[in-house]
Amino acid sequence: MKNLFSINRTEDTHSVRPDSTPFDAEHIDSALEEQLRQASDAAFEAFDQPLTPPRGRQAGGHGSWQLGLGLLLTIIAIVPVFLWRDTLFSGDRAYFAWILLALLIAGGVLVSWAYRIQKKTMMQETRERQEANASGQNAAAVETAMKEMTRLQRQARAQLHVPDDALELDVFPFVYEKKGDRTVGLDRNGRFQSLLVLAWRQGNDLCLSDGTCNLRIPTEAIRGRVTCDRPFVVDMWLKEERPSEGRFKPYHLKKTGLLAVKGRTWYCVMLGAPGGDSYELLIPCYDLPQLEKLVSIPEPDARTEDK
Repeated sequence: MKNLFSINRTEDTHSVRPDSTPFDAEHIDSALEEQLRQASDAAFEAFDQPLTPPRGRQAGGHGSWQLGLGLLLTIIAIVPVFLWRDTLFSGDRAYFAWILLALLIAGGVLVSWAYRIQKKTMMQETRERQEANASGQNAAAVETAMKEMTRLQRQARAQLHVPDDALELDVFPFVYEKKGDRTVGLDRNGRFQSLLVLAWRQGNDLCLSDGTCNLRIPTEAIRGRVTCDRPFVVDMWLKEERPSEGRFKPYHLKKTGLLAVKGRTWYCVMLGAPGGDSYELLIPCYDLPQLEKLVSIPEPDARTEDK
């Protein structure tokens, strides 16, 4: 089953354009699409301008020496056991066991210390970058990039004839890279890069727009849904309302980090495409009711749970 919004980042690591599907309808013109791509790249660069390394990185090398020494001690402790396990601890050499155990414990402590330093430094970097974007260092570049993105998005909506009362939905795309003959997904362990789409009903069709293309899905193509009782993390919260307020409050969403949000349940809406292909639309718990305002989704016929 293919994800309805599959994004190939093999050549463009910032791409947000989904692959084509049998449901594709209207597209924006190529000139506007190129402008949107350039504006998106400018926005990424504005948010990602380099900052002075935090004190933790300057002083501790991001925990690199602790990690290196810890791994070295661990190897020194483990290798003799495998090479000379039959004679190492025999007779008067039994004290080696205590020496190797001490080395192993010291190595584990240093590796754990390095992990804590790296985690703390990364959080500090993210916090400093957010403060810089909000209060000075990158503020002008970020504001200019976002204004340009907003202007171009309005043009795209006009070209695609998206109605003013279209509903906003978060969906989970399948972001991937091609490595030879293999397709490698970039979202792991329930962590998703959320994609904001606009949804509305037109006649017998459910219409979805990602800002570059409209998809028209006949309501009879909606086969049902699967409930996924597994935790998910949205890398970036795209809503204006906070995840703990308003219509999101019943879902007990939790912030994790500065921009990410964690939830419990998500859904897989199954679609049948012309030609016999099957597609899935992945949608978080808090936006399924929005989708059901537009279309009736058959009751779930399967349920998956976290084992």
